[in-house]
Amino acid sequence: MDKNFAAKYAARVSAAGPLELVVITYEMAMDFMETALTNADSSAPGEAVWIEYLEKARAAIALLSASLDLRLGIGRDLRALYNYVSQKLQEGVQQHSSASVREAVEIFGRLLESWRSIEKESNANQGENGHWRRAAAQANTCTAQSVDYMV
Repeated sequence: MDKNFAAKYAARVSAAGPLELVVITYEMAMDFMETALTNADSSAPGEAVWIEYLEKARAAIALLSASLDLRLGIGRDLRALYNYVSQKLQEGVQQHSSASVREAVEIFGRLLESWRSIEKESNANQGENGHWRRAAAQANTCTAQSVDYMV
């Protein structure tokens, strides 16, 4: 990963709790997808920059998917969404399709905003509604070591 991405996330990862790690992983995936799109016009099909950032986005999504608690209905629903977004990114790689990547960004952006809302609600109600924090942490249990690997 280039130094800009590493610098942006390294300090946050070391101090983050489980819910913030989920948000950070989403942000990383979004940054990778958006960087790929920024370079889409200048990248020939199969060019390393395009593929590199889309594969990094897919790795972040795989991390989120692997951390899901599939005993919860929301975990299964998130897995289906993660699989779909990953498939769109794979189409982006194989077909050099900006449209597929833009669709993935749109879906993942909405999911990221939902996670940010949950995190904000959790932080605002530290003592109250602890069930939000627990449910979110159970649905996606990213560990600092896993996210740190992405950085």
